[in-house]
Amino acid sequence: MWAGRYWNPRYWASRYWARTSNTPTPSIAGHHDWARNIYTGLPAGLASVAVRDHATDTLSTIFQDDGLTLKMNPFTAEPVTGMYAWYAASGRYDETITPLEGEGPAYSNPDLLLYDPSV
Repeated sequence: MWAGRYWNPRYWASRYWARTSNTPTPSIAGHHDWARNIYTGLPAGLASVAVRDHATDTLSTIFQDDGLTLKMNPFTAEPVTGMYAWYAASGRYDETITPLEGEGPAYSNPDLLLYDPSV
C-alpha cells in the first residue's frame, strides 16, 4: 500500500516545504552520462565535469539527487567507469568534460535540455 514515492521521506519533506514556503517548488531534472576518450571510446575515469548555464556561461547550481543535496561544480566522474550524474532546475545547460592527462582532449556536450514533465 505504501509503495514508491509515498514511502520516501524526501517526498513528504518536499511536500511540506512546498506548503510552507512562499517560493514555488523548483522543477528538478537529472542528467546521467559517462566521460570517455573521444578518440578510442574508452571510459575516462576521474574526468572533471563542469556544468554551465547555456545562456550566461556561468557555473550552474547542481544537485547530487533530486534537489536536496548540493553538488560541487565542477565535480569528478567515477574512477573506473567514468559514469556521472547531476540534477538541476529545468533549463538549458552546457557540459565540459576534461579527462585526465593522457586520456584524450577535453570536449563538451552543448545545449543539454533538462525538463521535469511532472510539474
